Amino acid sequence: MKLTSSDNQKLRAAFAACRLADIDLAVVSEGKIRGLSESKNAAIFSELELSIDPTITLGVTRLSELEKRLSLFGDDILIEGEINDAKKVKKLSIKGKAGKIEFRATDIALLERKYPKAHSEEVGTVVTLSKAEVALISKGIRALGAEQMTLQVKRDGSVRVESTDSSNDRFEVELESRAEFVEDEIASVNSYNTSSSGVLLKLIEHTVREADSTQLMVMKSGNIGLKIYGHDILAIPRIL
Repeated sequence: MKLTSSDNQKLRAAFAACRLADIDLAVVSEGKIRGLSESKNAAIFSELELSIDPTITLGVTRLSELEKRLSLFGDDILIEGEINDAKKVKKLSIKGKAGKIEFRATDIALLERKYPKAHSEEVGTVVTLSKAEVALISKGIRALGAEQMTLQVKRDGSVRVESTDSSNDRFEVELESRAEFVEDEIASVNSYNTSSSGVLLKLIEHTVREADSTQLMVMKSGNIGLKIYGHDILAIPRIL
């Protein structure tokens, strides 16, 4: 199995999205990349069309380490995979002009319960935040030292973001834009991890680096869908 330079670029973009979401375990197969963070705060379920046979499966449990090795020799590299009879990648060989480094893949049989198999959730609400609102929310929550953020959408479409600290001091922001309901006007309240192991704030901050606003696709389950480096990342709510 040989990957093209285009495959290499696609893999790096997908792995960069995983890194931002603290996802270090992923499976690539059948034109998709699927993975879950160890903290179960985030998941990736996104299209990833490579030039190789789509039935070949690559399982990775040290994704951050693989990303480092892919970048070791710059952009001009050749990636080859050793495949077993079950069309599973056993090992990757990454060759540059000056050297070579290997990476041993993980048998997906060992990962069966650790990554999402499918994603068929429906978007319930679309919440829009301006760049200024993202900055204010991030600064407010960090100033408070709050370990969770609550996103409340009311039936009239008004949206409130709030957090409380261990002393029950409160920080709250009423968003300027009203939520857009995909179907029924259903109120929702979901909380997300904003502690050191949480990823939602940095994901939202990333989406407004080069944009004036961002949209959060709030699923009916409470999962928030975001586009990161062109890939679909889900921020998963806390189970209270």
